[in-house]
Amino acid sequence: MAITAPPPPVLSPPEVLVQVTSPGGAASLAPADGRRFLDTNPRLVGVLQQAPYHRLRVRVVAAPEGAPGGGAGCRLVSGELGQVNDLTSSVPYAGDGTYRLAVTVADAANDRGAAPEVVPDCEGPTTEVSYRVDTRLRLRTTGRLRQNPEKPALVPLRVTRIADGSRVQAELRCVRDPRPARGGGLTGSRVVLGYLGTRAEVNGFITAGRWACVARQPAFRPGLRPGEWSAPTPVQVVR
Repeated sequence: MAITAPPPPVLSPPEVLVQVTSPGGAASLAPADGRRFLDTNPRLVGVLQQAPYHRLRVRVVAAPEGAPGGGAGCRLVSGELGQVNDLTSSVPYAGDGTYRLAVTVADAANDRGAAPEVVPDCEGPTTEVSYRVDTRLRLRTTGRLRQNPEKPALVPLRVTRIADGSRVQAELRCVRDPRPARGGGLTGSRVVLGYLGTRAEVNGFITAGRWACVARQPAFRPGLRPGEWSAPTPVQVVR
């Protein structure tokens, strides 16, 4: 009696999940569609396993800046049914705004053994989701800027997220004779960089002149894009 191969699994459009982090730093998975993020972290995307083996493709259909991309092709994923067994699909931060993803699962029952882990393309049920990213900050002065005789020096500044008013770590740039810089932020005759954490510090000397400051959320890691610059503080005259 001939033994026939089992029919391929019937796949359905996947529920697209994304990794989220609680205020206490605990990571979990949640539906991606309609979600809002307030940081520059790459978004880690996954789906529930529908078959012992399937392929997964995460394609960026639209992003605030930069051309849409096909991701890293179609990855072979295996593991326990009903679990998220792969979180290597990552969508980097590309500016504030709306991101739209097309996430495809494809049959891979015959792709075991010598099949490549990643193939350029695959076809199967697809789900489109969108989410927003808003990294905007509000920078406020809490006192007057003064000449600092040493570095690093504390400066009277406070930063919060515009979206929810929470405190956040940020890069700081204070500029003498400020004028708008290409791509946002400020430039001028002297630029002093700093950091806003539990307190605000600059790594240089603020001298006499007209000064203003801006802040932004830092990049998740070197080589990735930082957040958008805040609006500048009112110009202060340092004597």
